[in-house]
Amino acid sequence: MKLNVKLSGRMTAVWVLAFFAVTGMLGTPKGYAQEQATEPAEAAPAEVKPAEVPFEPKTVTEGMEAIDVLMQASAPENVKTPAERMTFMRERCTKAISMVEKIMTLSPSLEERTELVQMKLQLLSLLSRLGAEGMAEKTEQFLEELINDADPAISKLGKTTKMGMKLSRFHGLPAEEQKTLAMEVKQEVLSAEPTLDAVRLAMSLAQAVGYSDDVEMAVSINNDFADFFESSTDEKVKSVVSRFRGAARRLGLPGNEITIVGKTVDGETFDFTSLRGKVVLVDFWATWCGPCIREFPNMKKMYSAYKPHGFEIVGISLDDDHEKLMNFIVERDLPWVIMHNAIGEDADGWDDPNARYYGVSGIPTMIMVGRDGKVISTKARGPELEALLAKEFPDVKIEEETEAEEPKSAAPQE
Repeated sequence: MKLNVKLSGRMTAVWVLAFFAVTGMLGTPKGYAQEQATEPAEAAPAEVKPAEVPFEPKTVTEGMEAIDVLMQASAPENVKTPAERMTFMRERCTKAISMVEKIMTLSPSLEERTELVQMKLQLLSLLSRLGAEGMAEKTEQFLEELINDADPAISKLGKTTKMGMKLSRFHGLPAEEQKTLAMEVKQEVLSAEPTLDAVRLAMSLAQAVGYSDDVEMAVSINNDFADFFESSTDEKVKSVVSRFRGAARRLGLPGNEITIVGKTVDGETFDFTSLRGKVVLVDFWATWCGPCIREFPNMKKMYSAYKPHGFEIVGISLDDDHEKLMNFIVERDLPWVIMHNAIGEDADGWDDPNARYYGVSGIPTMIMVGRDGKVISTKARGPELEALLAKEFPDVKIEEETEAEEPKSAAPQE
């Protein structure tokens, strides 16, 4: 569950440290981004048992500091097995929630109360990841309490968080329900002030609709958000305008020509229009992107089969390190054109002019271009790539590869 809330320094510490406690003993929970836990935690007191922590805070600050101590404490030595560790972490989070609720009775300020609300939401989320039962219902109940709160700021937090949770399930909804939810979230964003909190919710919606089949809706939402945030006086908020504009431009590519500029890895200016008359796959990727690399075997297979008939691939690397990229190309024997526009010590691969112009914020992004230079699809990955090429080259037959049957006992691979 991804919660669209702004975390304070303390809450970030509690959240990350709680995950350190889990990942150090159990491995990273599936779906949790590794890069979020990058700062090492300070040494914590050993063998603190949640049930034994006395908790009678006199002030809100004292209570929050006690939660910090609880969440940073290492597990007792007698907690050894995975099942025992899971139980220990669930007990710790449950104890922390009861502590949050007790602090709430101390008349916290609006800022403190907001932080406590965020803390409880994060702890409920962690309990859900730890397999505690009934967390969805408890979270839903808590959000309803927040939404009905007399304080507008708390009510707003409840609404935006609930919408963020709904958006995480966007792709499992029927088309009509997707559209209804998208319009609801869009209205929520546009009726608020153009702040960073509004940006987070807007980006969650833009990302969700970007993968829907309703291209017109996706383009409209991105352009509306660009117009809205352009009115902000906050430079950080205004900086996202180009991303929304670019995303709208990319999503609206099917049926229109694509513009690709820049140089190849050899430093030569590349003329994309020289490929007119061929079917071209434009692939935004990077050497550090696992999903990008996993596409290569299928891409090589397609390239080998269709290149003699007029198929080309143009890779656009978003790497920072040019030398590392060159070595990777040689090692992986990538036979197609690779472009790279980030050169120098302070190079930023994401600053590629093509990526910026088309609002590429996630990779791989694979775009199929037809012989007339107009885009056929912006989702040309995996089986979709094969289907598109089969349609463009109906007379080309590809031999099916026979895969050896895996032992039944083999563990499924992600």
